[in-house]
Parts: sequence; C-alpha cells; structure tokens
Amino acid sequence: MGSCKYNGTPLTAATGKIQSSKESITLTDFRLDREEGYLSGNKAVININNGLVNLHQINGKVYPDKAASYFSSEVNKALTKYQFKAPPFITLNGLVDTKNNLQTDLDFTFISKSTLNTELLEKRLVIDNPKGTVKINGENLDVALEGEFVGGVFKHIGSINLSEKEKHYNGRIQADNFQFGDLVNTFDFKSKTNGIVGGDVGFKIPIDEPKKWDGEGNISLTQGNVFAIPILGPISPIISSVLLEPKAGYSIAKSAKATFKTRNGLMNLIDFQALTPSFLLRSNGYINLVDQKINLEAEMNARGHLNLVGWPLSRLLRYKGTGLLSEPKWEPINFSIPRGIIADGEKLLKSSNPAEIIPEAIGIIPNTIQNSIKALESLTLPNQSKRNFNPKDNPKESVE
Repeated sequence: MGSCKYNGTPLTAATGKIQSSKESITLTDFRLDREEGYLSGNKAVININNGLVNLHQINGKVYPDKAASYFSSEVNKALTKYQFKAPPFITLNGLVDTKNNLQTDLDFTFISKSTLNTELLEKRLVIDNPKGTVKINGENLDVALEGEFVGGVFKHIGSINLSEKEKHYNGRIQADNFQFGDLVNTFDFKSKTNGIVGGDVGFKIPIDEPKKWDGEGNISLTQGNVFAIPILGPISPIISSVLLEPKAGYSIAKSAKATFKTRNGLMNLIDFQALTPSFLLRSNGYINLVDQKINLEAEMNARGHLNLVGWPLSRLLRYKGTGLLSEPKWEPINFSIPRGIIADGEKLLKSSNPAEIIPEAIGIIPNTIQNSIKALESLTLPNQSKRNFNPKDNPKESVE
C-alpha cells in the first residue's frame, strides 16, 4: 500500500498480511513506514465491536506519540510531552482501548542516543541518551526514565491519572553529578559558578499550577559555590557580611547540604548546612516558591582553627533573612555576651599560639566585643610581625 492515512495519521507505505471477519481485523508480519522511520509488528488484532486492539511485538524507529496515534488518541496525547530530536527505538506490547481507554493495558519502551525534550515546573529540560518505559493501565500512566542531564545522570519515576479533573503528576528524581552552574541556569538563576549537585527529591505537581507543588527531599553540593538556587542560595551572602573578603561567601563555601519539605509551594528548609574553612553555617526557615519571598534564620559556628580560640561562637553569630529569593536581605539577630565569657575569651586569646589563629578570626568578631578586640590587637599573626587592628580601618568594621 502506498501513501495514505490511518486514524488521521500519515503513512508513506504499509505492507503486511491482513485477515478480516465480522468481529475483527488481524494484521501479521506488517510494517508501517513514515517519513522519519518505521514501525513493524508480529501481530495486531483490531476488535471491530468493542474497539480493543491487541499488539504483539511491535517495534521500530519512530516518534512515540506518532506511533500511538495509529491506535489511541488518548495515548498519543499523553506522549506528546516527550519530544525526541531523532526517532528512538521503541517497543509496544499490550492492549489498547480505542473507545474510552478504560481497558488499555499497554507497555511502551524506548531508548535513544539522541536527546529528549520535556518539561518540569514549567522549565524545558534537554535529556541526553534517554531510555525508559511508559505503562498505561486504564487512566493511569506510569513513567520510568533515566538519562544524562547537565553533565550528570538521573533516574526518575512518575505517574499521573488522566481521568482526574485536577490532574497531579507524582514522581521522584534521584540525581548524581549534576553540574551546578548548568542546573541553576536551566531554572533561570543565571550563575557562572560550577560545582557538583546530587539529591533525592519526591514531588506532587498540580498540572495547572506547577509552582504550588508538594514535595520533600535532600540536596547536596560539593566543589562549588553555595548560591543562586532556592534550596541552597539565599543564605550564603551572610558569609560575605562577616568575613573580610566581599566575595568570601561565594568562594569559601565549597560544600553544602539541605533537607526540605514543600507544601502548596511553601518550602520548609528543615536543615541547611554549608562548610567554609572556618565555619559551619546552618539555616532553617521558609521559602515561598510562589511569591519568591523568604523567611530564614542562620547561625555560624566555629570549626577548625577558630575553635581553638575557645569562644562559644555557637548561636552568637545569628542572622535573619527576609525579602525576595533573588535579593535576600540579611540582618543580625540581637545578642548579648556575658562579661564572664568576654574575660575568659581574653585569657584564652592571650595564651593561644598566634599560628593557630588565622586572619579570618579577626574579621568575624563583632565590634560589640570591644575587650576582645583589644586582646586581638596584641596578637602576632602568621607571617607578620605585628598587625594593628583598628575597627575604623576595617572594611567590615561592624556587623549591623
């Protein structure tokens, strides 16, 4: 058979054996050719009375949604969200209900050396070397997908009920070795930094309002900078505000991890931790992903050499973050330090080995600790005979 249409979908050619009766049409050893590829099958039985189509060992190189359009408009519609650059190799086996889809029980697999375009949270994603399965059972569609994305690899499972009036897409993503800069740029945060991201995130996304999603998970960052994405980003400018270097918050925080829960687009940042050479930065609070507002608290705790100073920095350097996700505003939470702590701190500073106290120690001490600053003035720092520390000369002279 030459060029024609079947169920409204074009064919360039069709060959095979056909047998018909009052109740059914049976195709065996057939091949359907399209402009981009072909679809061949061992057997397809079309029941004329109830509209059921049994597919046996159907495979070929063709776009999945186009292949489905020969048998079911509902399946075709469900697969249009997965657009391949080049036709993947696919298989189809099972039952297709062409009347109301209620009895459909179809297994569809695909594998490609090209790219797949799809969407998540209204953002276009380009996946390399995708492979997976789509199972349709009645109105339920289940997806299992794995591939390469922004330099790393991922595995994803998801499901949706096609009959729901208010549809939700439920799923989970496990990611490893994603390139941080490429990832945040995909979601329009325009970062030039790098790093490696991994994580495990579960979600339930309303199709009509994807920003109001529910979810939970954990994310980690290594070998990179901690900013520019909702879960990791808003609190790192705090580091720059308490260290001497203006860009310290972006260059020193090399690793971070966070756990979170999201309800109706409101993310509860349960525990965020970022490591710098001198501090453990911890934070928790809320990020509204709908209006992009934040309400977070953070505290910095000494680690490494700064711990040798002996001051109880835990809970002393505390900050509150508000404003927009793209422009967070951080302010210190008022605190007071008992005189006894200051006195003990002075004794420890005077008796400490100067080589154990790095210059960053000076920059993080708030000017409210005046007596301790005087003690620091008397210290000899590494590679320097004397350092006169005057708050008026320090570019970070106060933490407001």
